[in-house]
Amino acid sequence: AARTAAIKEQVAASKKEGRSVVSLADPMSAAHLDSLGIRLDEDSNCRWLFHGISAEASKRILEAEFDIGTAGAEDGMLYGRGIYLTEWCGQVDRTVPEGAEGLRCMLLCRATLGSVYRDDAMLPDKVNLIHQCTGGEYHSLLGDREERSPGSTRDFVVYDRNQVYPEILLWYRRVYS
Repeated sequence: AARTAAIKEQVAASKKEGRSVVSLADPMSAAHLDSLGIRLDEDSNCRWLFHGISAEASKRILEAEFDIGTAGAEDGMLYGRGIYLTEWCGQVDRTVPEGAEGLRCMLLCRATLGSVYRDDAMLPDKVNLIHQCTGGEYHSLLGDREERSPGSTRDFVVYDRNQVYPEILLWYRRVYS
């Protein structure tokens, strides 16, 4: 809550200085997720986003020491060590491992994005991006390579675990017909 309040203040100050804070949510996925009926804080640029999690890591969610920042895989860290989120559950489905009995899981999270740094580089400068989001004027990163690499998806990355709240744990089984 303290991190969200701080981000809200910083976003308000940015707006007073004439800088715009752009909502980067995909309208189609946002409309479906907004139907959950849980109000998101627009002032801190809070969004519904999915996060992949292994079945093993999901068992630790109820533990007091659960840390979403360490719940994911170590590979695929294109933007450095952070919490990777996406608008599309299908993107998560491609990356989460199958658990016992063929079950998979993912988290639907409330993510406080604040001021978002957009990067479209094919080979991003991790050090600069992390600095922009941890020591600069930005609170999160949007890795947006859609224009340069058609078919790729957008990655939202936050570097502070206090900006991501796992709201719903989704268990599912792939069914092929």
